[in-house]
Amino acid sequence: MSSHHAGLYLFILIQVLSNFWPMPIVQATVHVPLGAIVESKNTKIRQVLQLAVDQINQNRTFLPNVNLTVQFYEAENYQQYRNLKKGCLSANDQVWAIIGPTTSSDVEAVQYMATSVSLPQIAPVASYPGFDNRPSLKYLLRMSPSDYWQSRVLASIIQRLNWPYVALMVSNTDYGINSVAEFQAIATQRGWKILAYETFNIYETENIELIKRRLKNIQKSGVRIIVLVCLSAQADVIINQAHRMGLTSKGYQWLFYDNTITEGRLYSNPPRYLEGAIGMISSPNSNNPTHQAIQAIWNKNHTGNLDLFALRTYDAVMAFAYGLQKLLPNISDIAPTTMSCDKIIPWKHGNLLLNSIKTSVGDGTTGPIRFAANGSPFNPSFQIVNLVNQTWKTVGIWSKANGTNLDVSKVVFMGHNLNPSTLSSGLKGVVFSIITTIDPPFMSLVNSSTELTGNDRFEGIVKNILEELSKSLQFSYKLSICKDSSYGSFNKTTNQWTGMVKELIDQKADMAAGAFSITVNRAQVIDFTKPFLDQGVTMLVSKPKSLPPSIFQCFAPFTLNVWLILAGSLVFTGIVFFITGYFSPFDSYGAAVRRLPLHVNDHHNSISSIPRVDKLRWKRHHNKVLSSTNLGNAVWATISSFLQQGYNKSPNALSGRIITGIWWLASCIIIATYTANMAAFLTIDRLNADVDSIQKLASQSKIKFGTVKGSSVDNFFRRTTISPYYEMAPRMINVPTTQLGVEKAKQGNYAFLWDAALLNYYKNKRCDVVTVGGEFHKDGYGLGLRKGSPYTQEFSVAILKLRQEGFIENNIKKWYDKTKVSCLNNGQNNEKLAEYQEIDISHIYGVFVLLLFAAGISIFVLFIEWMIALWQSIDQTNPNKPQTLSQALKLMLAKFKTAKEIIQNPDYASLSYTKSERISIFQRKLTSPIEC
Repeated sequence: MSSHHAGLYLFILIQVLSNFWPMPIVQATVHVPLGAIVESKNTKIRQVLQLAVDQINQNRTFLPNVNLTVQFYEAENYQQYRNLKKGCLSANDQVWAIIGPTTSSDVEAVQYMATSVSLPQIAPVASYPGFDNRPSLKYLLRMSPSDYWQSRVLASIIQRLNWPYVALMVSNTDYGINSVAEFQAIATQRGWKILAYETFNIYETENIELIKRRLKNIQKSGVRIIVLVCLSAQADVIINQAHRMGLTSKGYQWLFYDNTITEGRLYSNPPRYLEGAIGMISSPNSNNPTHQAIQAIWNKNHTGNLDLFALRTYDAVMAFAYGLQKLLPNISDIAPTTMSCDKIIPWKHGNLLLNSIKTSVGDGTTGPIRFAANGSPFNPSFQIVNLVNQTWKTVGIWSKANGTNLDVSKVVFMGHNLNPSTLSSGLKGVVFSIITTIDPPFMSLVNSSTELTGNDRFEGIVKNILEELSKSLQFSYKLSICKDSSYGSFNKTTNQWTGMVKELIDQKADMAAGAFSITVNRAQVIDFTKPFLDQGVTMLVSKPKSLPPSIFQCFAPFTLNVWLILAGSLVFTGIVFFITGYFSPFDSYGAAVRRLPLHVNDHHNSISSIPRVDKLRWKRHHNKVLSSTNLGNAVWATISSFLQQGYNKSPNALSGRIITGIWWLASCIIIATYTANMAAFLTIDRLNADVDSIQKLASQSKIKFGTVKGSSVDNFFRRTTISPYYEMAPRMINVPTTQLGVEKAKQGNYAFLWDAALLNYYKNKRCDVVTVGGEFHKDGYGLGLRKGSPYTQEFSVAILKLRQEGFIENNIKKWYDKTKVSCLNNGQNNEKLAEYQEIDISHIYGVFVLLLFAAGISIFVLFIEWMIALWQSIDQTNPNKPQTLSQALKLMLAKFKTAKEIIQNPDYASLSYTKSERISIFQRKLTSPIEC
């Protein structure tokens, strides 16, 4: 056998045997770099990342033939552009995933780049709620739950402890503002009050004065439950300053979000004065075996415990490793080689790695590592922790699946307060010194036969409100009367405030109560609650006396102008009626004129052309029409129809019927208006007030006017630039008190300008005064407190609640009805002041316009009637009749002239015929009748 054949057989044998006994293959180590974007000063996170990578590399069975490395890229928090550039740089360096950055806004900036190049990004802390519904950020995985759930945890604590008020102090970062957004919505739904909401810039913590100002605002609100949301570095500064201001003493309760207490001094060495604070931490307890093991390894070379941020960072590396493990042994085939951020060249296997990480499950230092479909932790859960002996101890658990499990009996509250419900009101046990001014019905002294002391001396609307507030807010008070019995105004001579305002400024009283108007000037030196009553200023005058009897009272419903125009209309309508009845060819008189035996060929168409017998015969035949058609009868017919007495002669022509019909309609309207107004006038039987508005009061000089000297109303008139108020100020005659103003108004010729709420009370109480005009200068009554009082907001909320429940409205109605008297005994009813008003021309102006229009139409129709009559008289076949329109017009005018002469000629006054005229008439009958 040749050597060539022997070598061939040996090769075949080796190939066959290799199918039964495979040769060991030594795989090359795959280097997998991770990119980590961290703060330059955060050495601890660098060390944690390196520790995680080293632990994975040391376990050769976990990721065999894989060598993880971590490349660090420095960028500061809240610098989105710089973080984006670092993320882009890491993509160009062909990293397999990015860990970080720290804040949600920075994470979002990097994620836009990561998605464009298909590079997975794992964020240890990215809790912005908006990430839950952002499918465009599909390459983002988050190790921390959304702040939405933390808001739910906070709400469950507030509800469990029955606290209706809270104050929020949050950083104006995405973490601070977004963390409480859901809680604010829940608070609105459940009726909780956020009495203070303070936001601060993270750089303000370097300026203590700015932080003091924020805390001072919370202190002023009076709320005792304070929620702080910011990073631990800022929280340390804020808590220290709050302690200096006494905001951590007994009676206050602080609550913290997770990132506020999961790192820094508040986590490792919290101050003793925070004993009893409550917090939320989004991780299981420290008994987790993986946590304990890593903590033990950490303690070999470092001091202190790993905080939550560090643990989440460690778990971010573990999540990446679990995803990488599922892709073994072919991970070398998916390594990024051409990925580019600058040219936007995506990693074609990036989506494969992302899905592998998202679907992997494994143990972590903060609990099981598992992602939901949107890249967030699968089942978020929180520990509710309580600071006891400088250690955060778990007192409850909240989970998305099971809700809250909080054992209140295990909670130690700040100041070792055993009753957390007392925190619901910062006013419990406080004793207020309240100054007031007597001004019924808001505050008055009780009329009693026995001597009363203390608060029992007082009664009124405000007294009842104070009683209700003291019950709900659990405070007590002592009422006293202001020395100068005034509400308070600024005296320019002494440069001092007076009245109740001065008492508050001098700190001789804690609160001012009464019919206390809220004004801008007062609000500059004291604090006001929300108004418990909205009102304005009106006028009080003496009630007008009843009308004296008058023989001309029947003319009162119409003004003189209306009567004069009505008389003119009667004459005018009579004239138009006469014109249409006299000149219309189709009315009785016109038809008689047309029958005059006057022809075109008669000599000059004159009266001499007609024989006397014909004239006399024509006059005797139409005598009734001719004698009744005159201007006097026309006017009388108009008056007769106006008074609805009828008239026996109605017009035959259309022109006359138009003016007559419209006059009848006008007469009905005018008579009906007069009748209705006369009935109202006789029923009311009273005179109107001389003035019924502030404008009329300002424009006259007979009635004097004024208000309470130094009051808010007085200041309004003297300071305003609005007409007519500023013009009235120099003419005002003021009085010292409300009662004196009412008495002065009662005497007459004086208008008392004062609060409508008070004047309505006196109007109901007395029968000799009445309010007139609408309200102006709207303001409100409120409780006054010292400037900067911490209780203003809490009182305001309680007052708004009383208003919504209807307590204040019912209280005011009760006091008004209590003092209301009936004024029917003296012939007047004070319940409703009806007003009577004479009918002026403006009320029935349209009737007279219609009458003028009808007159114009009648004249126009008269013209048309003439044209028709002239046209009808033309007969070219008869030489005795007009041949043209001009001849017809001349003949018609001649007939009207002749008719007038016949009627006025005394020779025809007697309608008797002479003997010769009777013979002539008889002869004509025998031959041919005269045309009549």
